[in-house]
Amino acid sequence: GASFFPVLIAVAAPVYLGLAVVSESFVEVALGEAWKPAALLVGVLAAKQLLLVTSYPTEPLLAVRGKLKALAPISLFNALVSVGLIILLSPFGVVAVALGQCVAAAIALATSIWVQQRHGGLNWWEIARNSALLLFALGAMLVAILYLGRVTSFFELRPTFVFLLQVGVGAITYLAAVFALWRFAGLAWLHWPTRSIDDPV
Repeated sequence: GASFFPVLIAVAAPVYLGLAVVSESFVEVALGEAWKPAALLVGVLAAKQLLLVTSYPTEPLLAVRGKLKALAPISLFNALVSVGLIILLSPFGVVAVALGQCVAAAIALATSIWVQQRHGGLNWWEIARNSALLLFALGAMLVAILYLGRVTSFFELRPTFVFLLQVGVGAITYLAAVFALWRFAGLAWLHWPTRSIDDPV
């Protein structure tokens, strides 16, 4: 867990955060300019998926530990929260519903962390410490993408070119920042230490 979850976050966070930031370009390229108002919705849903990423391994983790029964009430609670927010916010439009699902995802994240610690044997304080330095790499990526978007707005460039440029520059910046953090600040989980079969996940 101390290595797997930081790696999972390191892979998922730039994908979903990057999609949220370039959602306008992405929608324009994928669906056409007429769909640009949907960019906000894409960004919100990308944020929702990022919140849910670390909850996906909960079921196999508890299955390995023989504690799968502990997941049923948590899953039911999260489902009721999600459905309840949909019903509550549906009169206010699709964006409000999407924001409500972000709230539901945040609650699901909190409950997943709780059940992973209580029944799965994970130490989320250690996982958080091992993931904290990634904030610098993510910040550098976001700054690069936003700055590039600002600069390209002054030129008449094809949307596809701008989108690919933002994705490329964002990816390079993030990978370079992660490498620098590993090389100079000690992202220890990138060393992939050898573990015995009896070690916890």
